[in-house]
Amino acid sequence: MKTRLVYLLLILCCFGIGCQEKYSDAILVEYVELDKSLKRSNNFIEHTTRGLIMKLEEDASIRTQLQFLVKKAREIHDASIDLNTFIYGLRDSLILKTGGYYEEEVFEIHKEFLRYLPKGARNIDLVEDILFRNNFSNLDSTATLSNVIILDQKIQALYDQYVQIIESCWDDGGLKASIFADFDKKEAAIQNLKKQFSLPSSINYKSKEHNNQTWVVFNFKDKSLAAVLPLLSKIQNDIRLSEYALISFFNTQFSGCNFTYDPIDVFAQSSKSSIRLGETFEAEIALGTYSSEAIFEIVVNGDTLNQIQGKSIYRVRPNKTGEQHYNATIHHTHPLTGETTTFRKAFYFEVIP
Repeated sequence: MKTRLVYLLLILCCFGIGCQEKYSDAILVEYVELDKSLKRSNNFIEHTTRGLIMKLEEDASIRTQLQFLVKKAREIHDASIDLNTFIYGLRDSLILKTGGYYEEEVFEIHKEFLRYLPKGARNIDLVEDILFRNNFSNLDSTATLSNVIILDQKIQALYDQYVQIIESCWDDGGLKASIFADFDKKEAAIQNLKKQFSLPSSINYKSKEHNNQTWVVFNFKDKSLAAVLPLLSKIQNDIRLSEYALISFFNTQFSGCNFTYDPIDVFAQSSKSSIRLGETFEAEIALGTYSSEAIFEIVVNGDTLNQIQGKSIYRVRPNKTGEQHYNATIHHTHPLTGETTTFRKAFYFEVIP
């Protein structure tokens, strides 16, 4: 079976399917595969981020003044605990209250695809009730806000917390031989780092582009359980990416002039996982982490793309419906050794009538 490299951010799962009958077995399996892919991606980025922190701690054990950056890296890593815990709890509540998973004996009687499929995969009404009307957490049973509003607020709170942690790096003169010792670079550095955040919420949402629907309505209204689970994994994916980008930035400040670069993979980010025939598909393509000292070339289907801040925009208007794909290649040149490393990956999207 062809592997779908949906790896991070290429999917929002907003197909706009409004009735349960339209969720065929094939679509349900697709949602399950997308959710599994995003969860694998989350685990991979989390593992890589922890490796970065361990490297910072190892270096700081020799150069004790660098404990400052280790502390900031830990603060970034710990900042997402509240939001991640909320999302895990929300996922568990949605699955449990819609029937849980199928028992082992069902697989032999019915279809293999049931193995990873929640019983309530097609359920829309109960999922909407949990998301928009009930608060699932016993720890906050008196809350009057819906779970999707709380989710939106927690995403915004995490964004603000990230900004506060970054801004505090310049306090008390910052760290010598790093950008944090140069107050004149503070504003530009913060603005550049903000561009690397991947935390969509109602704050940066443009309702006019989505039929004047609110962020929570556009993303979660009239969605089945199968469609909502990948959306929640996608938010956690955004958290992991933002966390990695910030901690990787701290890593580059350790020696003041030494180059530290630890690419994860080739990523493509698009606001849509499917388009209608006649529309233009657009995606940002970049390495999983970006350093201002990195030298690399981005090529898609043989064409070299212009890049800004380590990203390139790929646009294409397909002339037929069905599954489409494009091949992204990044040639990375190490600024010190001149050695070139090539990363390749294929990405997929759907064109619907």
